[in-house]
Amino acid sequence: MAITFNDAINKEIWSVTIRYDSREYLTLSYYTASDEVLLHDEESVIYFEDDVQLQKFCAKNDLQLSDDRFHYDFDASIENPVRYSDVLDRWNMLNSIAGMFRMYFEGDRFEYNGLYDLLFRLSTSAVPIPPEEWLSKRHMRLLERVFRRKHRYLTRFRLWQVRTK
Repeated sequence: MAITFNDAINKEIWSVTIRYDSREYLTLSYYTASDEVLLHDEESVIYFEDDVQLQKFCAKNDLQLSDDRFHYDFDASIENPVRYSDVLDRWNMLNSIAGMFRMYFEGDRFEYNGLYDLLFRLSTSAVPIPPEEWLSKRHMRLLERVFRRKHRYLTRFRLWQVRTK
């Protein structure tokens, strides 16, 4: 398994919890010049059994683990009113996983640009707004289509095995 951090902008790494199919996957995230990337090899996102294993991995690879932890709950349903920041974060995570493995992602299609822009504008508003927003039936149908194949990306997890010599 080849895991390198040569393309990371710096050695700062964030812990990430991804909830899917009633399981929680603890992994790491870092930034390259163009993307957010999860710890992965050629075929799988690598996850850890617990925080101890994650911290050992970071220490062994001289990685600076941030105190922040990000959570993505793919078991949570998407209903009106929409928690737009959460939905946008999950959309971006699916896009990142698809990109890491050069997979097609429905949300990259042109027809979703308007919906993505709306979610982005709501998430980055300069004035305080409620954390939820009612979306049109059309937008809800589009969201459903973006997330309907999430299992293609979220079943690519493999437990990190500590090697002993």
